[in-house]
Amino acid sequence: MVRMTCESSSGYICKLLVYDGSGMNLEGTILHLMSPYLGLGYQMYMENYYNSVKLSQNLYDQKITTCGILRVNRGFPADLKEQQKSL
Repeated sequence: MVRMTCESSSGYICKLLVYDGSGMNLEGTILHLMSPYLGLGYQMYMENYYNSVKLSQNLYDQKITTCGILRVNRGFPADLKEQQKSL
């Protein structure tokens, strides 16, 4: 599996990591890929496989905002689960 960060307007690959099943966990991999951009105020768009409340909060604390679908089993806030039921 290949994980990468790309520049949004050109699609240029900025950083690439080949995942072989060992090494860093998913959050560690993402933080490694984003390391050159931490603290610089970038926006990150993620597929739902990668997104979680914990990761988004960690990135937000390092001035990276995130956008993407959040899976309910990835730390979805309880109050939002209740609101979803009433929709």
